[in-house]
Amino acid sequence: MTTCDRCGRTFNNKFAFGPHRRVCNVVSTPVAQSIEVPFESIQDAQIAQQCTNSLRDLAQRSTKPSWGIRTVLKLNQFRPQDNQFSCARDYSYMQEKWSAYIKAAHSCCSSEFWCVQESLLNQTTVCKDAVVNAVKPLVSHEARQPAWPDSTRALKKLFQRKAGRFWDNVLHTETVDLSSYDLPGITDIKFEFVDPVYVWLERADAMYDAGIEMQWKPCSMRHPESGEEVFGAGVQYGLILREASKRVPAGSKVALFNLSWDGGSTGFGSRSAVPICVQVMNTNSASAVCIGLVGYYLPYVEVSEVYKDHANCVKARHHVLQTCIGHVLACINNSSRHGFYGNIGPVKTHFFPCLGMLTLDTPERVKYFGLRSSRACGICRLRKGRSVIREATRHNPEQIKRLYDVACTPTCTRYL
Repeated sequence: MTTCDRCGRTFNNKFAFGPHRRVCNVVSTPVAQSIEVPFESIQDAQIAQQCTNSLRDLAQRSTKPSWGIRTVLKLNQFRPQDNQFSCARDYSYMQEKWSAYIKAAHSCCSSEFWCVQESLLNQTTVCKDAVVNAVKPLVSHEARQPAWPDSTRALKKLFQRKAGRFWDNVLHTETVDLSSYDLPGITDIKFEFVDPVYVWLERADAMYDAGIEMQWKPCSMRHPESGEEVFGAGVQYGLILREASKRVPAGSKVALFNLSWDGGSTGFGSRSAVPICVQVMNTNSASAVCIGLVGYYLPYVEVSEVYKDHANCVKARHHVLQTCIGHVLACINNSSRHGFYGNIGPVKTHFFPCLGMLTLDTPERVKYFGLRSSRACGICRLRKGRSVIREATRHNPEQIKRLYDVACTPTCTRYL
């Protein structure tokens, strides 16, 4: 028999005591200590938002975030909760650190400089540098104070000296072993990505600032005549949020993740540049604010042109894809048992992550799920489950037509 030292409840089964003590009398985490920043606070909120957008754009375009002082706060060093039975990570401290970093970075340049950067937010680095150099002579010397960097590289170096090195706090570096594939000159490869949980929190907080409605509670909808349950009106009426909400403790919320990567339309002739993105699924909005960049590149196996089509090289590329996506999923899964804490607006909340879906284009789906070709599909076959070691069959037009007819049949119960 086990007794809870907080509420006094007794349990005959010690295995029933484990889930109870993680949620029993949860003590709220004290507010994190404020970070002192040696400069004046920002008075204009609009300029601060412009600075935030510019910094985020710089971070997304940089393959290796390398800004500032090397004082790394690793994720496993986050301050623990007061509740001794809780192992949830507290990301609110990192969110406060990001706010302080924005203020320090904003103080490095003049307000007119940030206005120019805001107008060039979606432009290339070459275009930004050309416009900044063209506008600089038109601005008075006093308006260019305290600084007017001539290029994006100079701006990053200025942040390094004045604001520090924030991205090392949320950056993961993993090594993929390729020694077993006998590639010429390659034994391993590095993979760097931003913590997907932090990216999710940062995007969710940006959605709150933008006034985008978020869904946390599952709902159900019935047909007014037949009483049959219907779907499609929103994520709150879906089965994903409903099933995930059953598995989290009372008082916490489900953080729905959508992980995707796509090598098409990136400005490269081949699919060598593959950005990895995380989307906040707790919303019915299609705004780009919901999407955050986890990694700009999947590691590319660089070999000679003669060796690119070699069997070992092809297998190595598939191994790199599976391993790197596995590292991102493992980072999300590390918080699945105890959850994580984060701020959305002024409220600090306990979240539990749930991978809602993987939205992949056809070439990426073929590589990741091990399909035989781009015409093969591991979804529409009438079978239980999916296996990467079993070859998928090609689409049969008659079967596809039959499935379409069955889906369009106006019946409440459909048997395949």
